[in-house]
Amino acid sequence: MPLVSSNPTLSLVALIATAAGTFAAMGPFWSMPALYLSAKAAPGGIALISALAALMIVVAVTVVAIGHHNRNRASAVPQLKVAA
Repeated sequence: MPLVSSNPTLSLVALIATAAGTFAAMGPFWSMPALYLSAKAAPGGIALISALAALMIVVAVTVVAIGHHNRNRASAVPQLKVAA
């Protein structure tokens, strides 16, 4: 992101390209269980994908929160030592 962060126009173009790529991949991704699984197993495959996605959202939010907490804690320690 440092390449486009200083230019708002390039940032917008990068955001649009990222969103377009993400949404373009969704159609083929969600049709794959029906191609490879039987008619009885396809709903289970789609449910498994959805459940794993929900789990990974929780994991990602937790990892970001822990990283943010550790970053703030590490940056606060030197400030306390300088102030003391």
